[in-house]
Amino acid sequence: MTVNGPTIAFLILASLILSAAVYIVTTRNIMHAVFVHLLALSSVSGIYILLYAQFIAAMQVLIYAGAVTTMVLFALMLVKPKAGMEIALDNQQKGMAFATAGVFLSVLLVVLVPKVWATSQEKLTPLTVAKFGKILFTKYVLPFEMISVLLLVALIGVLVLASKEEE
Repeated sequence: MTVNGPTIAFLILASLILSAAVYIVTTRNIMHAVFVHLLALSSVSGIYILLYAQFIAAMQVLIYAGAVTTMVLFALMLVKPKAGMEIALDNQQKGMAFATAGVFLSVLLVVLVPKVWATSQEKLTPLTVAKFGKILFTKYVLPFEMISVLLLVALIGVLVLASKEEE
């Protein structure tokens, strides 16, 4: 592996993502977790930029880092706990969770590390935003709409939970 600018940038972004993920699952402050999640999602967009996928990077920032983080913050503000109510962010299954994650990581390493990845020297045809939009709204319109309905249902669910808590 040659050490050049993109490689160093990738390693920095990957370490940011991994350390943010560890912080998210170990912190006891939910608001800190949301903002560190924003950092992780923004770092993923940096990796997309390194892969010359600027449009996907922009969508990552707009949709995930922007809209989804805003929706999570909105949900947290709607279902805020009552004063003096303690929320347990820890449980008795932490050891089992670490064991499961370790097994999953081991399986991934055994499967992915020894694999020889095929590379191609073919010239790729550039995909313009117009072509991408046409493909998205013709061939993949059903998954696109299913995701939008899922986000709408999640938002309505939060509103229903918040209204029940006020009563």
